[in-house]
Amino acid sequence: MFPSANQEQASGGADVPSCEQQKQLALTNSFLLDLKARKEKLLAEITAQLSTINEGLASLAEHGGGVVAPKAAPDTDHVDFSDSLGDGSQATSVTSKNDSSQGIEQKLPASGTDFVQDHLEDLQEVYLQSRSIDDSFRSISDFSDTLSRLSKYSRLKPVASLDYAHGLYTGKASIICSIDFDKDDEFFATAGVLKKIKIFDFANVLHDYVKNSTLVADEEIASAKTSSSPLSANRKRKRSQMASESEEADSQGDMVPRFPVIEIDCPSKVSCLAWDPEEKSRLASADYEGVLRLWDSSNGQLVQSHEEHENRIWSLDWCPSEKSRFASASDDAKGKIWTVNQKDAVATVSSVANLCSVRWNPTVPHHVAFGSADHHIHYYDIRNLHHPLHIFRGHRRAVSYVRFKDHDTLISCSTDCTMRMWKLSESFQTGESQCVRTFSGHLNEKNFVGMSLDCNGEFLACGSETNDVVVYWWQLPKPFIVTRMASMPNWLTGKRARQDDSDHFISSLSWQRTAPGRLIAANSQGKVTVMEMV
Repeated sequence: MFPSANQEQASGGADVPSCEQQKQLALTNSFLLDLKARKEKLLAEITAQLSTINEGLASLAEHGGGVVAPKAAPDTDHVDFSDSLGDGSQATSVTSKNDSSQGIEQKLPASGTDFVQDHLEDLQEVYLQSRSIDDSFRSISDFSDTLSRLSKYSRLKPVASLDYAHGLYTGKASIICSIDFDKDDEFFATAGVLKKIKIFDFANVLHDYVKNSTLVADEEIASAKTSSSPLSANRKRKRSQMASESEEADSQGDMVPRFPVIEIDCPSKVSCLAWDPEEKSRLASADYEGVLRLWDSSNGQLVQSHEEHENRIWSLDWCPSEKSRFASASDDAKGKIWTVNQKDAVATVSSVANLCSVRWNPTVPHHVAFGSADHHIHYYDIRNLHHPLHIFRGHRRAVSYVRFKDHDTLISCSTDCTMRMWKLSESFQTGESQCVRTFSGHLNEKNFVGMSLDCNGEFLACGSETNDVVVYWWQLPKPFIVTRMASMPNWLTGKRARQDDSDHFISSLSWQRTAPGRLIAANSQGKVTVMEMV
C-alpha cells in the first residue's frame, strides 16, 4: 500500500530518524569529532616537527654542512663526502631533494646509514627533544657529533681471551660470577663457582695477543674499499670471503694460554668481587656462605672477614664519596653497611625479600639503592633505615643489578628481560616512580647475566641467555650492538661447544674504569674475553 496524503504531510516528505537511530547518529558524530580533533592535533605536531627539521636543514646549509642545495644550483650538482671519510668505509649514495626538487647526492658510510635506518624512530625523538631545549646550531652540531661517532661502531671485536677454569672443569663448575677492574685498569680480578679469585695483569693479557691472518684480511678489505677502480667479480667474491673469515676468526679469539699473576683459594664459591675505587690493593669478595672478606690484592693475603649474613651475598659496592664505607646485599633479605675500621656492620636494612644488588649514589654518601627479588628497587638514606626514601616499581621480576648513570639517574636490570632508567628527583617529588626509558632486546629470564655502565655513563652493557653481549646507548631503547661470545674449546679435544647450547649465557661484565670502548665479558663456560667497540 502507498502512504496516504495525510501521512506524507505529517512526515514532511522525508524519513524522520527514530529515537534509537538518533542515538546511533549522535554516537557516530561524537566519534568523528574526536577523530578529527586527534588528527588535527597530530597534524599540528607533524607540522611543528617538519618546521624544526627544515630549520635544521637550513642551519646546516648556512654553516656549509647541509645537503640542501641553493636554489640556483642545477639538478646535477653532487656533494661528494667520500674523501672525508678517512677510514676507507664503503660509501652508500643517499639522495635528498629540497622544495625545488633539486636532488643532491652525498656519500655516507654504509654502516652509518644502517645505524640511522635501524634507529630512525628513536633518533627522531632524540633530535627533536634536543632542538626543543636548544634551537641554536650548537644543538645540531652536538647531535651531528654524536650521530657520527655512534655510526662508526657496529660490533664488539674480541682482542684476547682466557680460560678461567683452564679447561679442567665444565658446566656449572666453570661459571664466572664476577669480574672487576682495579682503580687504574692495571689489573682485573675474576671469581666464581671454582672457589678461586684470579687476578690478571691487563696489559700482559693484551700484549701477547697473537696477530693472526685476520689483520692481513682486514688490510686487503680496506684496500679494496678505498680503490678508485671498480672491483672485478672475482675480487668482490674474495673480499666477501675475507670479510667472512675475518669475522669468524674474531669471534673465536686467540688460543694463547694466559695465567693469573695472583691466585687466591677461597673456602666457598665466590658470588661477587668489588675492588676499592680508592685503595688500589684492597679487594672485597663475598661468597655463597654469606661471608665477606677483604684481601690485599698485592700479595693475596686475607686482611679481614665479616660473617653477619646468614645466606649467600649477591652484591658488594664501595661508596665512591666515603672511602672506608661499603655495602652488601644478601639472600637473607638483609642489606648491611660496613666500614673497614669495624668488624661488625654499622647498619642493617631488613627487607621482605631477598636482596640481589646494591649500589651507592656516586655523589651522595648516605644514599644507597638495593635491587630486590620483590621486583622493586628500595632506595634508602642510611641515616634513617626504617623506611626507604622511595620504592621504584615497574619491573615484573627480580631486580638483579642497579647502577647509577649520575647522581639523579638510576638504571636497573631485571630477569624480566628489560633494563629501566629512573629519574630520582622527579620520583621523590611526585611520589611516583618515574621510568624515563625501558631497554629491551636481550634475553634474561633465569640467570644473573651481568651489567656494566661505561666510565662516561653513555653505554650500558648487559649479558643475554643467548650467550650474546648486548650494548645499549643510553638514549635508545633498542640494542646498539649485539655480539655473540664464542664458545670455549675443550683443551683436550679442541672441539667447541655448540653455539646454540641453551646452557651458555653471559654471567659477568665490566667496562674499563678509565677509558670507554673496551670491556671484559665472561660466560657460564668459564671463558673471559676482552672486547672493544669497532
